[in-house]
Amino acid sequence: MDKQTFGYQTYVLRMWREKPHGTWRAMVQLVPNGEWIAFNTLDKLFAFLVQRSTFAGGENQTPSSL
Repeated sequence: MDKQTFGYQTYVLRMWREKPHGTWRAMVQLVPNGEWIAFNTLDKLFAFLVQRSTFAGGENQTPSSL
């Protein structure tokens, strides 16, 4: 059975700053299909992960409640 059915998701996460005190940037690779998604803020990354976990039937938690 597909692990996605049971709420299991796998990502590769890359984070970096372009300057020492710059904004964190991130890219997430969806492991099942290899797709890369870029985020220019961590807030956008967190929103993506919350949306994905809610879509997959997970609890609707915000990053501050984790």
